Amino acid sequence: EKLPIGPLANYGYEGEVLLLTDIAPPPDAKVPARIAAHAKWLVCNPERCIPQEADLVLDPGAAPRAREIAYTREALPESAGSAWRFKASGAAGGVGLEIAPPADFAAKTLHFFPYEEGKVQHAAAQTLERRDAGLRLFIPAVAQPLGGFERVHGLLVADGVRGFEIDVPVKGAVFAAP
Repeated sequence: EKLPIGPLANYGYEGEVLLLTDIAPPPDAKVPARIAAHAKWLVCNPERCIPQEADLVLDPGAAPRAREIAYTREALPESAGSAWRFKASGAAGGVGLEIAPPADFAAKTLHFFPYEEGKVQHAAAQTLERRDAGLRLFIPAVAQPLGGFERVHGLLVADGVRGFEIDVPVKGAVFAAP
C-alpha cells in the first residue's frame, strides 16, 4: 500500500501480512523437520519507526495456515499478459501510461508501484483518466531522477488489491514540470 506520511509517502503493509517464500530442504533432510528463522522488520506510525525482531519456529505437527497461505498465493501479482496493451510517453513532470485493459476489467482505481528507485515521486497523486480507447494514468516523476526514466517497470495495482506486473518502454524524454 501507499502510506502517506505528511508530505512524504512510504510503501508498506498494514494489519496481518503473510510473506511467502519457498524453502527447499537438503536432500538428506529428515522429514518432518523443524524450521527456524530470525526475522527483522520495522513497525511504523506517522511519527517514528521502531525496529522489531523475533526468533520464529515451525515445529513438526504445528497446524499449518493452509487457507491463509492459499489466499495469499492467489493474491500474488500476475503478468498483465497479452490481453493488455500499454504505451508510455514522457511528458512534463512525468510519464503518461496509456492502458487498454481486457474487456472484463472494471477497476475504479489504479496505482503504479515502481521496481526502480529514484524515478517516481511517491507522495504525488497519480491521476487516472478514462478515455474512449481505455485509460491514462499519469505517473509523476521526481525532479532529478536517478538515471533515465526509460521504463515503467513495476506493479500496476487495481482497486488496492489486484496487482499486474508491467514493463513498458517510455517513448520521449521525461523532464521536470515548468
